[in-house]
Amino acid sequence: MKNRTRDLIESLVRVQLGERDPDGTGPAPTHDPSLLFRSVEPKFRKRSPSEIIQAVWIVTTIKQEESELQAAFAKLDASRVHVAIFGDWGDDVHVLANDTEAKETVLKVLRLRESSRRAVFQRVTDPVPC
Repeated sequence: MKNRTRDLIESLVRVQLGERDPDGTGPAPTHDPSLLFRSVEPKFRKRSPSEIIQAVWIVTTIKQEESELQAAFAKLDASRVHVAIFGDWGDDVHVLANDTEAKETVLKVLRLRESSRRAVFQRVTDPVPC
């Protein structure tokens, strides 16, 4: 389990400095999601998920950009980290997995339900004017 608070602190500093989105809300996070996975791989041996499921549970108070998070997870050694769970004490979590069966097993065994917006957002880009 990892508890990531650095992103929250950095976001609060940006708000304090007056950064806002056009709608007046706080700015979307600009952090590097790969930091969430730093030092995770060495904690696991190379194993098949059919033999044993190796998962990391990450608590982050700031939502992660979905495609950036997926790309960071995809860079991990799939023989070491099979599943990444993003959540807290609630039963709704965001799950990334490189093995569908491992993902389903983790959700079932831990009695979790997957939420598509639990810990992620999609970065909005302004359309290019024609």
